[in-house]
Amino acid sequence: MFLHRGQQRRGSGSRSPTRGKRSSAWPERTGLRPADPAGEHDEMAGYVNVRAYAELNDFLGRESRGLTVRRPFRTRQTVKDVLEAMGIPHTEVDLILVKGD
Repeated sequence: MFLHRGQQRRGSGSRSPTRGKRSSAWPERTGLRPADPAGEHDEMAGYVNVRAYAELNDFLGRESRGLTVRRPFRTRQTVKDVLEAMGIPHTEVDLILVKGD
């Protein structure tokens, strides 16, 4: 917030009664979704083949190192989610190939 010289901040002495509480628009504003107890957004969408190269194999179990692993994914799940579920931090990934390209 920028103030000009001589201006005072409105309400600077009082605290908002809703401070720290989530508004009804909270999920939409943040992009987060509330839990889905009915499971309607938790459907299997298919499978993806994942192979880690070089140092990324250090994040995998011995049985998966150097191999192409078939992993299931769900609707609304990102590549980042799939990799992190395998134990590979997304910040360590430099390149993702899709259909060999």
